[in-house]
Order: sequence, then C-alpha cells, then structure tokens
Amino acid sequence: MKTKFFLFVALSFMIVNLGFGQRLIKGKVIDKQTKESLIGASVTIPNFNTGTITDIDGNFELEIPSDVKRVKVSYIGYQSKNVELTPDKNDYVIKLVSGKMLDEVVIVGYGNMKKSDLTGSVSKLVEDAKTSRQYSGVDELLQGRIAGVQVSSNAGSPNGAISVRIRGTNSLRGNNEPLYVVDGVIINTAGEDVLDASKDANEIQTQQNGLTGINPRDIKSIEVLKDASATAIYGSRGANGVVLITTKGGDNVEGKSRVSAYSSASFHSTTKKIDVLDPITFAKYKNESDAYLGYDPTYKIEDGNIYSITSYSDSNIVVNPYPAKQVDWQDEIYQRGISYNTGFSFSGKKKNTSYYFSSGYNDISGIVETTKLRKGDMRLNLKSKVSPKLTLENRVALTYQQGSFAQAGSKSGGSRSFTKQVLTYRPLIDSLAESEDNDLEISNPYAWLTDFDDLIKETRVSVSTSLEYKILKGLSYKIRGGADFRLKDRRRWYGTAISKGGMQNGVANYSGLNRKSYTLDNLLTYNKRINKKHNINTVVGITYDGLKKSNDIFEVTNFPIKTLRSSAPQLGQVITQPRAVFNQDEAIFSGLGRINYSYKNRYIVTATFRADKSSKFAEGRQWGYFPSMALAWRLGEEKFIKNMDFFYNLKLRLGWGVTGNQAIRPYQTLATYFTDYYVDANGNTVIGSAPARIANPNLTWESTEQYNAGVDVAIFDGNLSLTVDAYYKKTKDLLQNIN
Repeated sequence: MKTKFFLFVALSFMIVNLGFGQRLIKGKVIDKQTKESLIGASVTIPNFNTGTITDIDGNFELEIPSDVKRVKVSYIGYQSKNVELTPDKNDYVIKLVSGKMLDEVVIVGYGNMKKSDLTGSVSKLVEDAKTSRQYSGVDELLQGRIAGVQVSSNAGSPNGAISVRIRGTNSLRGNNEPLYVVDGVIINTAGEDVLDASKDANEIQTQQNGLTGINPRDIKSIEVLKDASATAIYGSRGANGVVLITTKGGDNVEGKSRVSAYSSASFHSTTKKIDVLDPITFAKYKNESDAYLGYDPTYKIEDGNIYSITSYSDSNIVVNPYPAKQVDWQDEIYQRGISYNTGFSFSGKKKNTSYYFSSGYNDISGIVETTKLRKGDMRLNLKSKVSPKLTLENRVALTYQQGSFAQAGSKSGGSRSFTKQVLTYRPLIDSLAESEDNDLEISNPYAWLTDFDDLIKETRVSVSTSLEYKILKGLSYKIRGGADFRLKDRRRWYGTAISKGGMQNGVANYSGLNRKSYTLDNLLTYNKRINKKHNINTVVGITYDGLKKSNDIFEVTNFPIKTLRSSAPQLGQVITQPRAVFNQDEAIFSGLGRINYSYKNRYIVTATFRADKSSKFAEGRQWGYFPSMALAWRLGEEKFIKNMDFFYNLKLRLGWGVTGNQAIRPYQTLATYFTDYYVDANGNTVIGSAPARIANPNLTWESTEQYNAGVDVAIFDGNLSLTVDAYYKKTKDLLQNIN
C-alpha cells in the first residue's frame, strides 16, 4: 500500500507540474522552394523522447515544457532544421530545404561517394536530353561549362582533333591531354595516335579525335577530377586530370519502357573575319615592295580597277587589258554549313534487368563546301541482377563514320594549312600572275575545293563487362573488363593546281590506324555507416591496362593519269614514302587504394595511394608511387552556422598529392633506328638504317606535386552555388627530347 501511495503522489505531482509548466505550439512544415506541404515531417524536442508528425496538410500541434527553447524538424530527403522558439510566439511556418544536392552521388576514381563527402576538387556536369541533343561532340558539351577546363579544336573542322587542358599545362614535351574513362574503360586522347617516326610521317598521319563515337545524348553525367587528391587514384594516368563519362542505363519505373525520338537541324557560320588587306591596298603594298627590292611595279591601279603589268620596255609598258577579279577569300570560301541529327532511344526495366538502347545518325556539312562528315552510332547498356548478391552489367557501343575534308588539311598552322591559304593568298584572280608566287606553299583556295581530297573511314567498337558480388553488407567485389577497338583509314590527293601536287605532278598519300586497348580491374569496396557518426568508404584494387597500336603510311607521286586521284596509287611512278608500319605496345600494372572517412557528417579525410609499373621505362625504373591526402570540414553542419539559416552548404577543403606522367612514346629508353634511302653511283636505290634515338635507360617518371585549398558555398536553397579553388603545382623530372 505504501508503494502504491508514493507512486500516486509522484504521478500527481508530475501532472500538476506539466499542467502549469507547459505550452502549446503549432505550425506548418513546407518545402522552402516549392511551398508544398510536407506530410509526416517529424517535430521533436531535443533530448526529450517526445514529439509529433505533420498531418496531410503539413500542420502540427505539440505541447512542450515552457523552458524549451528550440524544436528539431526533420523529413526524409531534406536537411534537418533547429527552430528557435520565442515566448511570445506559438505559431510557426517552418521551411525545409531539400538535401538532394548534398546527397547526390558523384562518380570518382574506381567508385562513387556522396557529394557532401568529397574532399578533392571535382566538378560534375549533368545535362538533360533536350540540351545534350544540341551538341555533336563531347568537346562541345565541355566547352565553357566547367571552371579550370579549357577546350579547343586543333583543326576547326568536323571530327578534327581537340585539345583539353585541366588547370593548364604540366609537361613541356609529353602529352598534356587528360585521361578519359568511359564507363570504367580507359580510352585514348587526341594526342596519342600521332606518329613521330619522321617529319614525313607526321605530315601524312595527323591527329585523331580520341572522343570519336561518344554521343552526347547517351551521356548521363561527366565528372572532371582536377586536383591531385582526386586524380592520384589513377596514378600516372591522371597527371593531367581525369574526365569520367558515365552513359545512361534503364533507370525507368519497373515494368515500363520509355521511347524517345528526335530530329534536329543546325546551321554553322563564321562569327568573325580576320582583318587582311583588301585588293587595292594589297596591290599598293606589292608595288611598294617591288620598288624597295629594285623591281618594276606589278600592278597598275586605275579607277578602282587593278591591272597586271605584263612587261616593260624603254618606251612602252604592256598592261593586261582585262582587270583582275578582286576577291575576299573569306567571303568566297566560307559558307553557311548545315547539320542534321536524328535518332531514338529505348530504355526501361523489367524484373531484374534494366536496358538502354540508342541509335543515331549525323550528317554534318562544314563552312567549307567540301567539308562533310556522316556518322552512325549504336549503344546497348544492360544491367541484370542475377541473384540478390550478384549483378552483371554489359555495355557495347559501335560507331561508323566517313568524311571528306573532315580533319585538318595538314597540321594546324602548318605551311599547307587550308586556313593559311585562305588568309594569305593574294585577293586577286589574274591568270597572267598565277605563276609568280614567291611562297611556293601557297595555292589558290579554289584549287583546294576542286583538286584536293581528304577522305576518312573509321569503325570503332567499345565493350565493357562487369560482375559485382556482395560478400557482406557494405563489402563487395567487382571484376571489370573493357576493350576499345579502333580501325581508321585516311587518304589524301594533291592535284597539280595545289603547290604540293604541282611540284611533284600529283601526290597521293595514305595512312591507317589499328588500335586495340584493354582494361582489367579487380576492386574490393567497403562502404559502411556506423552508429550514425562514422562513415567509411574504401576501395582497394589491382588493375592492368594494355595497348597495341599499329600505324601505317604510304606516299606516291608523279601521276601521268590523274582522273582517278587517290583511288589508284598504282598509277604513281615515284614512291616517295614506301609503305611503313609502326607498331607500339605498352602496358601498366597497378595497385591502388583509397579510404574516405567522415565523422558526424562534418569532418572528412581522404587518403589515396597508387603504385604504377610502366613498360615504357627500363627495368629498375618502372615503378612510380603516388600518394595523396585531403581534409574537409562541412562548416555548414555546425550549429552556429546552421542557426544563421543562410547557407545551404558551406565546406572548406585542403588537399595535397603527387601524380606522375609517363606520356612518352614506347621504346624511348632504347636505341631506335629509322629507314633511309639513297641512290648509289649506278643509280640504284639502296635501303639503309640510321640511328633515330640514343638509348637512355635512366628515363624515369615525370612527377607533379599539387597543393589545393578550396571552399564550396551554396545559398538560396542551393540555387546559387560557388566553388573557389586555389592551387599550386610544381612539375619536376621533365621528360624532353634533346638533340
């Protein structure tokens, strides 16, 4: 009886206290951006086991002790918010901000993590289908879209080689292009497929566009890894930054399919002309130049017309009775180009399999009449859940294209560059003066439209397959294999109307590329959240990348019959470049590891290490070691910042890392030879060999050390974001060719 009495008294005392020491608050919880009511949002008192949830209209009522100064409001998919209470206010409108941006998953090297857990400098680009269809290539999609990334074209024509620089240039002589990884498979860059066997070979085989075959509309996202903390996981391959491209999958609603078709047309034209001499000014300049050199004037200018002076005598000057035609070559040659783009995609998910299939066709006409490119592509992505623990993923892409003058007519800026012909050829057409060019490399631009061919055909196939097995909760093993096959033929014809062909009575040259690259990854990942305070994301793995490449070149001149042009090399009487085949094999064996640890979702540390063994260096110098470390502080999660109710995201980052560069040609450590030809006393052609390079077994890794400090800020519900990075890079042990 005594125990029951004391319990009754205690309970009565508590009821009295609650009755006199409590107050009722009410309010409504809404989405800050859309103003929609949030149903089932949780409203709780910190450190008390009491609370309520919002009703169908987002409203709530809650009795709280009178001394409580704040309540916590939370909802799945939104950032939690502590609401400060005031004694004279009992009705509140609480606005929650979607946490979608911070929970967004970002692809990083050999894995992924939440954007909020990033410590390195990583930019993500996601385009909707409507926008991506406006671009014909990945280079256009990247251009001007990401800070610190510069994209330029070396050719200025469809399918011309592109150049991408991430945070500037690292190497003086090595390849400065970033690493491209498509669905986990490494593909080549624009600078990797150019011969350097000889000057003549360079003239025949110019740069290839390494991103050929990747259609912008198939891209789900592009991540650009910039600083050493982010790129060190790729070791030597990531010295110039990394561009990760992920293609779409069938992520539609279960049991449904989505069909999308499109067709578009676009127009191209020059937006700016180069300021050059007009015909009258050019004629005056030529006469002044003649006088300075002690020659008679070339032209007579009268009433706005220009006449060629054909001869001089003591008492008579012979002038062509017909005025020369005055031409603005930029207006004459450059026209409006038109491109057609059509295709469709089919995607969906059925039971345990998701699929994405796309096909497209591009017909591109450039701003020069003979510039054309026709391209067809197909892609199939399949992902199947074989069992609750085993997932199989296959991706296949096929591209075929053929073009005319769809690549640089010669090396960009070289003596035979088509652009140089347009800008530097005299702005006059006069048959009597056509043979008086001082610069034998310059030809009438009309001749490049009628007596020049540059024809390409290319087939490309990219394949990747991966198996992922979930060993335990949070622990999984993935094996992934990929291959990229590329076959390309190119032939060019220089007729006699062009200086190169005129000097040799017609020139036909041919080049081919046969490239096979393959990748094999073995990865063990562990992703675990412990006690809602500790989050661990790790990956360790062994990878192997290989490349087998073959370039061939051939050139023949002196064609008595020119009507068949480059279609009949057997008609050429002089072989100026016998068919030569250049083989290059290389491989990299690597071990890698990364750990990303966050505490209370505020304090984050990332450590990365990779070791690479490259076949390009001599035994004893093949291994390179590349560590990195980065720290991040999510300042926006601290109470004193949260209470300001201003920042959507605020994060500080510090990073350090070392990356390596082995972007030199294979066999640079060996003594190599090239074939030379000469004629003996009897007039016979003799084939000989001459040293091309002195052996240097001491070559080793070029390395770049980088420090990075950054801040990520987002306000106005994430609608306005700012990322600021300051970095310092120092490259040492530069790889250079020295005579």
